[in-house]
Amino acid sequence: MLKLLPKKRSTRVIVFIWAAVLMVVIAGVSYKYFAKPAYKNWREKRANNIAREHLAAGDYPAALAAARKAIQYNQSNVDAWRLAVEITEKQDSSQVFVYQQGLAGVEPTLENKLKFIRVAVKYNAYPQALDAINKVGAEAAQSVEFYELASQVSQVMRNQTKAKYYLMSLVKLQPDNNKARLDLAQIRLTDGFDDNKPSIRAEIRSLSNDPTLRVRALTLLLVDAIQTKNENGALEIANQLSLTPDVPVGTQLMVAEAYRQSSPKRFTPYLESLKTSYATKLENIPVLVSYLGSHDMSADALQWIASLDPKLRDDETVQLSRAAATLALKDYAGLESFLRPVKWTENEFARQALLAYAARQRGDERNFAEAWKLAVIEVGNNPRRLQSLLARTITWGWPEQRVELLWKKFSLEPSDKTTRQQISTWERSHQNTAALNRLYGRINENDPGDRESKNDYTYTSLLLGTSLDRAHTAARENYEADSKNAYFTTTYALSLYKQNKPQEALQTLQTLGIGALASPERSLLNGVFLIANGNIDEGVEQTAHLKLDQFLPEERRLYQEATLLVEKARRDQATSTRLANLATSNNASRTERKSWLQALPATYRNSTVQLELADSLYATDDYRGLESTLRNEKWDTNDFLRLTLLAYAQKNLGKDADFHATWRLVTTTTPPAHLPVLEEIAERWGWSAERLDILNRIIQRDPSDTSALTQLADHYRQNGQTGELARLYSLRVEADAPSADDKSHFAYYSLLINTNLTKAHVLAKQAYDAAPEVPFNAKAYALSLYKQSRPTDAWRTLEKLIAIGETGPAQITLLRAAISLEQGKLPEARQYLDSFDPRTALPEESALADTLAKNITAKNI
Repeated sequence: MLKLLPKKRSTRVIVFIWAAVLMVVIAGVSYKYFAKPAYKNWREKRANNIAREHLAAGDYPAALAAARKAIQYNQSNVDAWRLAVEITEKQDSSQVFVYQQGLAGVEPTLENKLKFIRVAVKYNAYPQALDAINKVGAEAAQSVEFYELASQVSQVMRNQTKAKYYLMSLVKLQPDNNKARLDLAQIRLTDGFDDNKPSIRAEIRSLSNDPTLRVRALTLLLVDAIQTKNENGALEIANQLSLTPDVPVGTQLMVAEAYRQSSPKRFTPYLESLKTSYATKLENIPVLVSYLGSHDMSADALQWIASLDPKLRDDETVQLSRAAATLALKDYAGLESFLRPVKWTENEFARQALLAYAARQRGDERNFAEAWKLAVIEVGNNPRRLQSLLARTITWGWPEQRVELLWKKFSLEPSDKTTRQQISTWERSHQNTAALNRLYGRINENDPGDRESKNDYTYTSLLLGTSLDRAHTAARENYEADSKNAYFTTTYALSLYKQNKPQEALQTLQTLGIGALASPERSLLNGVFLIANGNIDEGVEQTAHLKLDQFLPEERRLYQEATLLVEKARRDQATSTRLANLATSNNASRTERKSWLQALPATYRNSTVQLELADSLYATDDYRGLESTLRNEKWDTNDFLRLTLLAYAQKNLGKDADFHATWRLVTTTTPPAHLPVLEEIAERWGWSAERLDILNRIIQRDPSDTSALTQLADHYRQNGQTGELARLYSLRVEADAPSADDKSHFAYYSLLINTNLTKAHVLAKQAYDAAPEVPFNAKAYALSLYKQSRPTDAWRTLEKLIAIGETGPAQITLLRAAISLEQGKLPEARQYLDSFDPRTALPEESALADTLAKNITAKNI
């Protein structure tokens, strides 16, 4: 073997490499096409066998777990699906629905399909049953069971046309199937032509000869006779049924109705016989009470309920019937007095709803809201309760509460298209875009493959400006999937517009035909996009005929924004003309003119038509023109300057209320970085109060601004505003790393006005300890010690200042007088007090001096 290899070493290496590669390839192919499938097949069979073993042992949970594992290994494993069906049938579990559906999918025999339909009917999954029926092919053409199931499901789904078709096919296969013939006759009697009804009635009459169908057939004829006002026919059939034993309750009440309408003499005794018969049958009592209430006999119903056995009267369903009868009589006080002491189990939601109704009828909105809230809570996630309460809101005419319950129903059944449509219609009519967005978002979450709901969710998200990245992506994906869909195209165009691509938005939208563009929403968007692209006149013409109150608020906002662009464009055109006229009138001989623009820092002097026009009007003191120009526009940059100039014009026009409102808007909307410019403007115009306002806003935003601090502190000292000084320095000490100077000033002013004393004492000591050589720190600390009744320590703190004759703020003579008086040195206190200068003192310092003088006088006496 080795002799066959090449003699050259490098060649042998290459041969070995290729041989190794070939072996790897062979191993990979063997694994992929032989070993792996064999292993998977073994694994599935093993899971199936384990499931069978557990099933035989009666361990259904373990058996089902193994069957599920087998299905997980291979979704097409027929044996595993069949085992899962068998196991869940043994458990009598509703999960059999899922597994039988899966079995019908992987093994679509007629038997499996029919069994799935039977299971779906058993568990009231009629929409899924109908879907399965529609997918059954020609193999069911001769299946009696298929037509029976299909007709049953179609009748439940209220598709009488299909039900009629399936029944006709069934009767054709089984002409002697009297039940199918009666079902078909019933549908034809209800929906058929009047000309055919005599023969249909004859068919039903002949079918009444079948003992198993007699009562039902006669009941159909009785209902028909009552509806067609055939009194003789109704009485004849009613007499037959009244003599028939074991007649259903519904039929007995139809007999009573026939007597009530056609033979009052027979009605009263027959009704009494029903009362007697039903008095011991709990399930029949609510039915009779409801019948009596529907014919204005609620008082009679209440009397009958009162005569019942107490055990029956205390039953929840009977109490509910009693409440309904009381409500029918509009006895709201009686209803409340009856309902409040009781507590129901299955129908507590109905009790609370009835209390809510009574409260609302009395105008008690507080108790109504409370009871309604409890009713909704009691409904929980129970479909029966929810549907019952929903029906009451419709009967009572409560649209807001109806929608609240529809939302609850939607949260439980997001796939219910009827509920979706009802909510959508309501929220659209109330122009609630956020609610629509929430609705479409939940639908899209429940069914991500539904492109229409995805488009609705995307469109409303774009309008609201929420989740824009996702919305832009979804809009593009939908458009790329179907660019001919007008709705997808509209949403994608709006997405482009929201991304500041108005030209692309317009081009995309205008790929639609004239008919599609004629819809109100697209007409609005088309006009908005045209205006954004500078086609002002065409855009205005496009939107002129629209009724804006029919649009969503966010759609109207798009129009309003476009309207502002139109106004701005027309205003800019007028401004350019006016500026040209002003420039002509300002002849060259005027070397100097009043200019507001030139006084601004260079970074604010943008060369725009708006600024130049405002400056020209300012120069000529045209206050009315300035106000008119500035009021209705908005500057793209530094709009606070426009508002400031508007306030200037209003102040000079004597419009004080307008001026204060505009200035308040200026101070609250100007970005912090621009406040120093605003302060300079206020100083230039001599607006002292407004300038102080700006300085305060500057230091509130940036307590470290020493320029603002100095100017404010000087102003407050000069005006004797000690409280403002304390507030000012409180901003400093609350900021990061306050200085000893900040602490001593805060402490001194706070001690003077007797506020924040604990904090003042602490900060006074901290300031003195940090810089005892600073006179103000020493004086603030001395005042703190004096306030703490420590005159000796206070005097010692001031000794160095006394030695150098310090004369700065916070007069030392006042402090020496106060401390001396505290030490009982009256002559010295009088001497120091005489040196106090009230002209430079703060009001609180002067007040302290007056107090000291009075105390000295009193002690001398």
